[in-house]
Amino acid sequence: MTTSTAQGIDTFGGPATNIYPQNFQAGNGLNNVPTFRIIAKNVRGLKTDERILELIDELKMLTNWDILVLNETWRLDGFEMFATDEGHLFCNAGCEAGRRGVGFLVHKRWTKWLKGFTPVSERVACLTLQKQKMKIKIVGVYFPHSGYPDDTVQELYDKLECILYESRASREHVVITGDFNAEIGTRRDIDNQRLIGPWSVGDQNYRGFWLKRWCELNELTVANTLFPKRRESIITYIGPNKHERQIDFALVTKKTRRILRNCGSTREVDMNSDHFAVEIILDLTTQKKKKRKLKQRRNAKLVSWKKCGSGTVWCKD
Repeated sequence: MTTSTAQGIDTFGGPATNIYPQNFQAGNGLNNVPTFRIIAKNVRGLKTDERILELIDELKMLTNWDILVLNETWRLDGFEMFATDEGHLFCNAGCEAGRRGVGFLVHKRWTKWLKGFTPVSERVACLTLQKQKMKIKIVGVYFPHSGYPDDTVQELYDKLECILYESRASREHVVITGDFNAEIGTRRDIDNQRLIGPWSVGDQNYRGFWLKRWCELNELTVANTLFPKRRESIITYIGPNKHERQIDFALVTKKTRRILRNCGSTREVDMNSDHFAVEIILDLTTQKKKKRKLKQRRNAKLVSWKKCGSGTVWCKD
């Protein structure tokens, strides 16, 4: 596939990839987007073209998705980017072992606003969108399971902290989502009530405790614990023993929480996976409303007042 390249600098000092097939036509975007819907899903493999076609077929039943964040894509190439027949853009960070892998599927209406794709590793990848002055960075993650040593987990957290540091310097909205392979359990009294909501299930494990402390240090909110949900919209994974767990999360910065409107698990995008998808809904009109109100205040006419008669009654001049 012939490609054309435009490069910037990524989070770790290397070239940020922004590569499009020559025959790829960017969509027109949306002029007035009320909500922005991100869906994160552990798909348990997208190795073959048939699996990608299966994903596209499932998406045809959805009319309101914008970005898909995909975990465990299991693809061999360290970097991939191509357009589907429908005009959507597939980006992926894989590895030669054919395991792990993080990818994105960008709806064709959003390709115009795509600023860059950075494949950090087979466990972390970043997608950056910029619509006018609003910048959104979506970080897809796939954390090691309990069979991996803690050093592997710490390495991943270190990479995420570098991404957060630069995103805050650029004043970007940030969403970190994916399979964290950690259980934070139901909220405890010692948990930070501002960052952890009451809508979680299960028992906390060591990696879940680690995740909560890391969120507290970096002022990140666990978004899919904030909104009232039934149990089936809280759990994200059912193991072989039918044990229901919540191990897939969406983390947002303080800046992004202001435009967060909903977050929870959904049965959409099945893909025969034992994980349920996590949806994140953002309101992109909030920033415009604030600017409009500020402009109205600046343009407001000053009213002068004067005393009416000898009393204490004041009236407009």
